[in-house]
Parts: sequence; C-alpha cells; structure tokens
Amino acid sequence: MIGKELQQLFVETAKEKLHFLVTDYGFSGPYVIRKPYVGFITVMFKAQNLAVECSLDLREGDIECKILRLQKGKLPKAYHEDDQKRIVREHLWALLTYCEGVRALEYTKIGEMPFKERVPIEIEDEVKMLRKYGQKVLSDDPSIFECYDKNDLL
Repeated sequence: MIGKELQQLFVETAKEKLHFLVTDYGFSGPYVIRKPYVGFITVMFKAQNLAVECSLDLREGDIECKILRLQKGKLPKAYHEDDQKRIVREHLWALLTYCEGVRALEYTKIGEMPFKERVPIEIEDEVKMLRKYGQKVLSDDPSIFECYDKNDLL
C-alpha cells in the first residue's frame, strides 16, 4: 500500500504536469477523486467531450493515464463500456496505438526505481505522448474513440 506522503506526491505531480490542459487547451480542473474502497486516487481534467485522468493504484503502485468520453459534458456512469456497448474509458496508450496508429510510444525505462523517483517520470511520459500524439484529445475531439465504435479492432 502506498503511504500518504507518496499519495500526495502523486497528486501534486499529476496536477502540475497536466495543468497545461487548463492553460493551453481550456480543460477544467484539476479534480482529485479519492476512492479508498477500491484503492485508487485520480487526478482529472475535463473538457466538454473528453476528460483526461491520471490514476494511482494504491495497492500496486501503478500509474495510468486514461481518456474518458463524456456524455453531455458529464462523466460516464459505466466504467469501461456504456449501455450501447461504446467504450467510454480507455488507456491513452491504447487509443494512440489502436486508433491513431502510433507505433513508437516513448516510455522511460524505470526498472526497480523507487516509487518516489518513478512518479514524475511516469507522469511526464504520459504528458509527452499526449502532447506529441494526442491532438484529438487536446482538441476535445471524441472521434478518437471511433475505431472502437466501428469495431475496427475486432
């Protein structure tokens, strides 16, 4: 389990590194969502059609960045798939790889690095990919999910 000091490091780092979404792209936030009953802390930024969330799994120490398809400006009720079988939340790397055709995602090798040192590196890796390849996300374009909607992946 990740201690409170490291949880705060994650929250502050995610807020700082993703703040460009507010200043450069008009997203609102950051919104910090703590779900101790499922073991997650999430820092989220929302636009009208999409949201970007960076989450920390408190049990595993994993950090992940996901993109959400908002429904009329609101968070989806379902976690992954809505009642019309449309994906509403997906990993940034998956959307970039499967829907945008990016083949060379750039992750820093972190090996057995202590969590405190990994936090800024892992979040910065996600930010770099978002800035470099995520133009549809940055411009709040929900068509980034179209490859899933069309079942192009099946």
